Amino acid sequence: MVTAVNAGGESALSAEVRSTPVDAPSAPENVGAIAGNNQVLISWNPVAGATYYQLKRATDKRGPT
Repeated sequence: MVTAVNAGGESALSAEVRSTPVDAPSAPENVGAIAGNNQVLISWNPVAGATYYQLKRATDKRGPT
C-alpha cells in the first residue's frame, strides 16, 4: 500500500496490490562468434522467458567481462 504526503499531511492508504516475483532466465547456451571485416557476428540459442539480451564486452583482453 502507498500513501501520498505533502505539507498538508498524509493521504489514506491506497488499495492493496499483489504480485508474483519472476525468476531470472537461464544463461544463453551455444554462444558463438564469427570474426569479419571490422565486425563480429554473435549468435546463441534463444532463452525461454528472456525479454531481451545484453551483450557485454571487455575493453581489455584480460577482462573483466
